[in-house]
Formats: sequence, structure tokens, C-alpha cells
Amino acid sequence: MQSYVDGLASRDGKKVCDQLANSVQTQVKQRYSAPSCAAGIEKIESSYGGNIAPAFKTAKIAQVNAKGNVATATLTVKVNGTPNPATVPLQKVKGSWKITAAAEE
Repeated sequence: MQSYVDGLASRDGKKVCDQLANSVQTQVKQRYSAPSCAAGIEKIESSYGGNIAPAFKTAKIAQVNAKGNVATATLTVKVNGTPNPATVPLQKVKGSWKITAAAEE
């Protein structure tokens, strides 16, 4: 989760995509008509006026709950000074934890 947050904070699409399950990478490419997941992440950042990176620079991972090969991570991202909690689903894939869907608020 920390690598995902760091990737968003530094506008590093490859680092973000490395934390996503293959199915989520494919969704990002398709949804944003991008040649790669990293290019899709760049399109997401620009569609929000460049406001994602600053918000994730102060994001805090509050809690991670794992049970077997599935987990959820709760993080708080401040948007315009207001804390917004989000829950991110994860699954262990070939020994590494991967994000399996978009965060749920």
C-alpha cells in the first residue's frame, strides 16, 4: 500500500501500476484508452487537474486487515483539507499483495 501511495504522490504511474492486479491494470488501460497502465494513471492525474499527487503526499495508511490471501487497507486522503477515508481491497498474487479494485469510500 505504501508503494501505491508513494507512486500516486510522486506521479509515478509505473510504480502505481506495479501495485495493481493485472485485471485492474487492464481496466485502467481500457477506461482511459491508454497504451499502458502507467499512461492511464497519467490521464487520471491530469483529469483531476493535477490534484491527486498533492492529496496523496499527506495520505496516511490507518489500518490493514488480512485474512489468508485477502486483505483490506484503510487510508485517509485529505482533499481540500477534508479527510476522506477509503478502503482498498487487496489479494496476495504470487507472493505479493496487489490492489484488486478501486478504493471504496
